[in-house]
Amino acid sequence: MARVRLLPCCARHLSGCTGTVEAHHAGPRPGTAMKAPDSTCIPLCRGHHGALHAASYPFTVRDHWTKERRRRWQDEQIRLTQEELRAGPFDPDEDRRSEAWECYGLAEVQIND
Repeated sequence: MARVRLLPCCARHLSGCTGTVEAHHAGPRPGTAMKAPDSTCIPLCRGHHGALHAASYPFTVRDHWTKERRRRWQDEQIRLTQEELRAGPFDPDEDRRSEAWECYGLAEVQIND
């Protein structure tokens, strides 16, 4: 999880990031009140982490983020995070996540740094 926290927030394409990057357990939970395995962690800044849990902006139904869409997005972010961890240190010139936004109709979204 420490290596996940070194990656940039995976929701940075949606809106500006706030706070430090945290490791969000994004996979399906094995049982009630249990966290998903550490292998399913994705990097989210504190602001996006809280917003995802609360289904608040930018992850609201009004913004077309249904529960199913959030699940698909998290599954894709797990895959991309695992790829990045296998590839070694993060290289901003090889940002593989920007390509993944196309499947969510967000290809035109600007990155807010």
